[in-house]
Amino acid sequence: MKISKKQYAQALFEVVKDLDKKNAKKAIKKFADILVKNNKVSQVDGIITYFTDFWNKDKSIVNAEIVSSRKLGRNIVQAINSYVVKISNAKNVEVKEKIDEKIIGGVIVRHSDKILDMSLRNRLALLRNSLKE
Repeated sequence: MKISKKQYAQALFEVVKDLDKKNAKKAIKKFADILVKNNKVSQVDGIITYFTDFWNKDKSIVNAEIVSSRKLGRNIVQAINSYVVKISNAKNVEVKEKIDEKIIGGVIVRHSDKILDMSLRNRLALLRNSLKE
């Protein structure tokens, strides 16, 4: 029977989720040995991605990306963080900031499977489309 990346990740998550740091390290080492033995080392990136998803869901962590045309101030990032916590019911939000000058101004916030596009580029495109009608 072929074991998928997701199944490996689920198994690892179930083993380490309640362990202390020392025992988790031992379990991960044993898990790595199993991957080597089963010739699955090439699938590590996918396994880690699935594991991270399981971990974040269990710990109520949401990953969010904020795209802006320039570096945002700490207060703005904190406000966006609070907004994402509120709408996602997450306990924690891990924010990654990205600069993209093509959006002209405003921000784009991505979290889970949602996108909130408040960029000037998007607003101008909406205006252009409404004028065409």
